[in-house]
Amino acid sequence: MRTAFFLILFVLLSACRHNVSVTEQGSAPDSVPDLYPLYPGCETYYSPEMQRWCFKRKFSAALEQALAKAEWRDSLLLSVRGDTLWLDLQVDSTGYVRLRRMQGIDSVSGTFFISRFNRLLKELPPLSPAVKHGVPVSVRFRVPVVKSK
Repeated sequence: MRTAFFLILFVLLSACRHNVSVTEQGSAPDSVPDLYPLYPGCETYYSPEMQRWCFKRKFSAALEQALAKAEWRDSLLLSVRGDTLWLDLQVDSTGYVRLRRMQGIDSVSGTFFISRFNRLLKELPPLSPAVKHGVPVSVRFRVPVVKSK
């Protein structure tokens, strides 16, 4: 009887898996994706760390270029409190990038610039979404915009 109890307990415990659950919307909260979003050209790197490094480098450069061309750039930088504006971005499970919120700017100006930033983000090359357990998921990340003196 005791052996049967331990055998059943072992079978039940071994059936439990400690995987991160992916929600229906395709986001993986509080987890690290297996593959980070890929910016075009970053898929040539094989290691996830190098792909992440490439994504950060290329995405930041493209955002900096697009922002430099934006006619509202000077107004944005005048609205920033301090020297850094933080952009909370999200890459959804289809690779679409959107600005969720801005930190370091007052709320009225932030609302005004969020729509402009989202239009600017649509002009960037499409991304491949992050992947967790073989399923495309959304991920969030922060990007600093530092005012130069």
